[in-house]
Amino acid sequence: MQRNILSTMFFFLASAILVTGFVPFALAADPGPIQIQNPIDSDTFTALLDRVLDTIIVFAGPVLLIIIVYAAFLFMISGGNATQLRTAKEVLKWALIGFTVIVLAKIIVSILRYAIAGI
Repeated sequence: MQRNILSTMFFFLASAILVTGFVPFALAADPGPIQIQNPIDSDTFTALLDRVLDTIIVFAGPVLLIIIVYAAFLFMISGGNATQLRTAKEVLKWALIGFTVIVLAKIIVSILRYAIAGI
């Protein structure tokens, strides 16, 4: 028990010596004003939103193409089965709706930017 108390006291004493020993060095070096670089490369919120939407559109195009090919594959293998045909139509419909929503988001942001800038 006494050994644990001694080791704890030694730990705190060594920590205090180390911390107080580095304080003068930290106070002596004046680096000047701290500057933080902008990692996003967008100065305004609308510029950030444009970059995000452009990136989404770039990725959504190939995904849309893959889903259209998948829907065409479902059409071909349906063999006249009404359930599989309905599934293929639903896949194609929702893929086109999703891509339309993404493109409309870009258009709406552009319209709002020009409307707000015109005021």
